[in-house]
Amino acid sequence: MAYFTSAEFKQNGANILKTDANMIALVKGAVKADSYATIMGKVIASTAFAAADVTFAANGQDLRATFAAKSGITPSGSALITDDVSIIVYSTTTSKVHLCVDAADRAFNNTDPINLPSFTYDIKDPVAA
Repeated sequence: MAYFTSAEFKQNGANILKTDANMIALVKGAVKADSYATIMGKVIASTAFAAADVTFAANGQDLRATFAAKSGITPSGSALITDDVSIIVYSTTTSKVHLCVDAADRAFNNTDPINLPSFTYDIKDPVAA
């Protein structure tokens, strides 16, 4: 189950998703230690991502990023039910994966269109150590 963010996301805040990210993809087996090239080799399906595809709103003391659903994505790869599947938001311009969140694991073939559901990511308020 992969969850991670880029250094730029941590340093510049969630707005990096609006200013730099231009793609969203379904990947299998992504881990934080993977290089950008390695993760790109794990892409099952990808589509364009725009600033309007993510909105921000308060969620208690946290900031919630809500990502729009994407449908009818033509797959470029496949996954088995045993593969760990994640959704990534990334930039082809700067070659950076800014956000990776776990997705429901299931089999994907390389012929049926893929629909990515809307999802949220909470940017947590700091807490005392």
